Amino acid sequence: MWERVEKGNVIYYTLPEWAAQGAQVIMTTRVGGVSEAPYEGLNLGLHVGDDSSAVIANRRLLLDANRWREGAFVTAKQVHGDGVLYVDASFGGRGFSDYESAIDDTDGLFTAERDLVLATFYADCLPLAVFHPTLKLLGLAHAGWQGTYRNIGAALIGAMGAKWDFEPEELWCATGAAIGPCCYQVDADFYQRFLERYPDSDPWFSAGEKGKYRFNNEKANVALLQKAGVKRENISVLGLCTACHDDLFFSYRKGAGKTGRHGLWGALI
Repeated sequence: MWERVEKGNVIYYTLPEWAAQGAQVIMTTRVGGVSEAPYEGLNLGLHVGDDSSAVIANRRLLLDANRWREGAFVTAKQVHGDGVLYVDASFGGRGFSDYESAIDDTDGLFTAERDLVLATFYADCLPLAVFHPTLKLLGLAHAGWQGTYRNIGAALIGAMGAKWDFEPEELWCATGAAIGPCCYQVDADFYQRFLERYPDSDPWFSAGEKGKYRFNNEKANVALLQKAGVKRENISVLGLCTACHDDLFFSYRKGAGKTGRHGLWGALI
């Protein structure tokens, strides 16, 4: 289960059971850091208009708090797709101090190498983490509604399974903070699109206002992970809405598109 951690003026969430088995994963918040409004706090995104020196300073705060090396950091330019990539030490440093050097067009990263820090970024989209506690494999993915529609969780598990021999039921998974159905309304076309692709997806939606629907992206991804073979008892859910808790997280919708990014970062230890 997720556990809240406070280090100095920085707050984030960790998975202690995962750490005990060899994977340090953190779900960051916006609390702490040096960025100024409208990115105030611990903004980790270099691509949102914030001062790059502030973002780099914020990133170093987290690296130092977890005894991670800057040269081990690797991230990607997320495009709301289902592209996933295996990364090793040769990718170390990609995207840390400049957005241009991040891996192109990728929404999921996975590795079997220790001391490589995978970093993904969010502001309402759902963070996903996948861990094999015996083989020591770790993957992170960015699941906005488009990534969910394309089932990036299954894509990540499939890519990991193609490289190593394991059964999905052996995996541990976790979902981080994301916008909840309380704050996420979609139109009928959105609902029908999902229903056509996933005929059993109706429970992911509830009635909204004026003929609209409320979409539960977290519930959708938990269901899709189970379809991929993950046991429900092996899925840890943070369950916090980024829009309701915009004092704690960045929210693209609440900030009308002008906001920072929190992160899901992880490394095998």
